[in-house]
Amino acid sequence: MSERRWMIYLSGEIHSDWREQITDGIAALGLPADASAPVTVHEDSDDCGVAIFGSEPDKIWHDRKGAQLNA
Repeated sequence: MSERRWMIYLSGEIHSDWREQITDGIAALGLPADASAPVTVHEDSDDCGVAIFGSEPDKIWHDRKGAQLNA
């Protein structure tokens, strides 16, 4: 029987290195876990809506598309 692996999604604030601390700890301890995280580059996160659904003529709708997709 294979070992169970845990998938951990590291959501939350993006201004510190807490994700790296956790993933480094997982590796250092050899835990059976893999971590994933959201996009943490503000510009990429803000622009995801128009990148997927197309451009918007007004900045407010550009921002709204990104916010709705991120939500």
